[in-house]
Amino acid sequence: MKDKTNEELKAEAIAKAWIAEIGQFNFDRIKSNLKENGFIMWDWIRGLGHNYQSLNLWDQKLLPDKNRRDADTYIRPKSLSGIENNNGWVNINSWVDLPIFGEYDWIYQDRIIRMGFDPKKEDLEYFAKCYSHYRPIEKLKFPIF
Repeated sequence: MKDKTNEELKAEAIAKAWIAEIGQFNFDRIKSNLKENGFIMWDWIRGLGHNYQSLNLWDQKLLPDKNRRDADTYIRPKSLSGIENNNGWVNINSWVDLPIFGEYDWIYQDRIIRMGFDPKKEDLEYFAKCYSHYRPIEKLKFPIF
């Protein structure tokens, strides 16, 4: 199993994405103002004094300001899209995280994705040692019309 919690891994991913966009020096200036899932108020980025006006590089979200009656624009690097649920992947940090239900799952290790985990047929200890993530395959629903 891994030594870091999901929250620690998530914080590292957020820092890495921001540093790639604005550099370490500027990240150090804004990191205490980051909100959940790597969002920050747009005014903080504008205040860095650089040309970060290219909004196609950013995820945007309107969040209410508890001190005012309107909402502020919050942004984050697009590379953080999906961080709320890790793009549907379960990070295996402990025995609790191992897949129990489902006949097949996508499994991931070292940037390779393959299908096929049946918990009745494979050794869970081996699975935990070899794979870092899994994602249940959603069963397709029949069309309604």
